[in-house]
Amino acid sequence: MSAFRDITGQKFNRLTAIEVAERKGCYTMWRFICDCGQEKVARVSHVTSGAIASCGCYQKERQTESATKHGMSNTRIWRIWMLMHQRCRNPNSTPYPWYGAKGIKVCDAWKTFEQFYADVGDPPSESHSIDRINPYGDYEPNNVRWATPKQQRQNTRENYHAPATG
Repeated sequence: MSAFRDITGQKFNRLTAIEVAERKGCYTMWRFICDCGQEKVARVSHVTSGAIASCGCYQKERQTESATKHGMSNTRIWRIWMLMHQRCRNPNSTPYPWYGAKGIKVCDAWKTFEQFYADVGDPPSESHSIDRINPYGDYEPNNVRWATPKQQRQNTRENYHAPATG
């Protein structure tokens, strides 16, 4: 059993230790006060390691900021951006085997929606979707366009012919 450590008054991220709430076997539960004023009872090792950083307010703030930063959450263009990332990065995504598993990536600049939107703008119509000009290439500014369903069907790996060089 580890020795008891008094952390009263010590601050860890947004939580300041107030008092021991209870001891359960080999671990101690502490009562903390969060910077926002809420109390949180948590296992001391989870707080001191950084696994718990607040009463929950920090995660809520991040979710709110993420959803309101650009004011375009849940628009069609935002969903296109999200799905592009999903198919390239999430092994649980249905289209991942044809994108991420084949090494297709989204460029670093497009990790933020704002930069993606600045580079590609709105699709010209509801029927247009994002298309990689070179189907072997990544999603990046010089390799995407807004394409019609017909253009999408024609632009497959089987039909792709690299442009002549030199």
